[in-house]
Amino acid sequence: MGYYTLATINGPTPIAVDPFAADLEGINSISVANLNYINIDDSNPTSTDTLQFLTGGTKGQELIIELEEDINFYVDNIMTIDSIQWGRGTSSGISLPGSEHEIFRFLHNGTAWFLIDRFTL
Repeated sequence: MGYYTLATINGPTPIAVDPFAADLEGINSISVANLNYINIDDSNPTSTDTLQFLTGGTKGQELIIELEEDINFYVDNIMTIDSIQWGRGTSSGISLPGSEHEIFRFLHNGTAWFLIDRFTL
């Protein structure tokens, strides 16, 4: 894991960036302990894998995920530990698509991850 520094109005703020893409092939969870930015890849792009859990998060942690391949997000919306909460109007237990080069921003509330922003090209 590499650490980079961003300049802010209050001085330098370290953020944790994993310089290597996490491969989602055949798994439904990835560890994001102490990370603020991660790329997600799928080494077998002929099938679209589904991300269900982001493990290792702490309350107040922000996480940006950039997709290098198409993946799906399993939406929990019932506050299962380490799960993804998608927001109003989204049913629990469905998979929502994410596309290559999309960026997602999540916030951990101490139990689960809440989608707070999504950038789609």
